[in-house]
Amino acid sequence: MAKTESAPSLASAIQNKRLCFEKNANARGSTKGKPGSTTAVKMIMHAQFGSDGTVHMGPYMEGKAFDAAKGTYKVDGLTVNISMNGQEEGSLTFSRAKLAKGDTFDVKELGEVTIYRIEKAGPLTPFR
Repeated sequence: MAKTESAPSLASAIQNKRLCFEKNANARGSTKGKPGSTTAVKMIMHAQFGSDGTVHMGPYMEGKAFDAAKGTYKVDGLTVNISMNGQEEGSLTFSRAKLAKGDTFDVKELGEVTIYRIEKAGPLTPFR
């Protein structure tokens, strides 16, 4: 009998990882490609998922992840629900559990974003 591997879960794919992502041109709130916009600023954000259920989010600039917000997360299938101070704040919805650079996913209230890089979770820089 052949040994079968189970498909990876989203929870195991994001645990102890930092997902860096950028808004797509068609994302809500994006100015990229809009008439009248003179510059398109590349806005890269990150979400760092701990093994203890904590999530840290903030901007990602010049190779540094800034800690602007801390909350908790729970994975439900291909959706990550994020809460801050016990209140649901948003969600990230993926199309598959195995994530890679260039994949897109949906951020509630923001729209579609693209994974810029995936890193091992690490130290964060305080956001001032």
